Amino acid sequence: MLQLILTIIMIIFGGILFLSDTSDTEEKTPETEYSQEIAEAADSTGESDISEFLETEEIQESEEIRETEADQETEDAGKSEKATETDESQELSESLETESTGNSVRINIPASEISDRKMVFKSVTLDNREIDQEIFSDYDITIVHVWGTFCTPCIAEMGDYAELYKGLPDNVNLIAVVCDVYDGMDSNVQDAEKILKNAGADFINIRVSEDLYDTISSVQYVPSSFFVDKEGHIVGSMLDGAGINETKRRLSRYLD
Repeated sequence: MLQLILTIIMIIFGGILFLSDTSDTEEKTPETEYSQEIAEAADSTGESDISEFLETEEIQESEEIRETEADQETEDAGKSEKATETDESQELSESLETESTGNSVRINIPASEISDRKMVFKSVTLDNREIDQEIFSDYDITIVHVWGTFCTPCIAEMGDYAELYKGLPDNVNLIAVVCDVYDGMDSNVQDAEKILKNAGADFINIRVSEDLYDTISSVQYVPSSFFVDKEGHIVGSMLDGAGINETKRRLSRYLD
């Protein structure tokens, strides 16, 4: 009888152990794990917190999608901007090629700025070469720079005028009148030549003749500049006492 009771107890104990092993070895799927997360949230926070948990998951997923879309839009915008810049650069290059012939540019002188005053003269250069108003006919516009050997600002800016001359288009010219060097006299000629050489100025410099005196006498200060068209008309107002920057600004108005 005792042996029978012990046998029954062992059978019952073995059954309990078998059921316990089966429960522990049950495989967990991703769905099971996700359900477990929700269950744990429910156990710890209640039903409303589970709803918040689900909303948080959806928000995170939605934000990831929006970030991806924003990155794509930024990339597309960058490509579009580069394409636009390339197109504009190409259009500008084509425009310049169309309007320019060689190193010449289109000159735009408003009719209202062309005066009735014409420069008709005969004189000589510093090295005694004859010169007259025909010097203007080969260019659409000419800068006439007036300076003197006694003028410190004139000497200081001579290098700037030398650089301006070297960079001018083919149809724009620069010449100068030395206001204290006169036709038929050698006074100040060596000083003028030395100043020009030190500055690397290669443009034509003219002595004051009787014909030029009337034009130059209207200039009260040096350095000064004015502009002349190809027919010899003085263009715009005299830049009395103007430096290199004022001269460049006036020139830029006429370069279309």
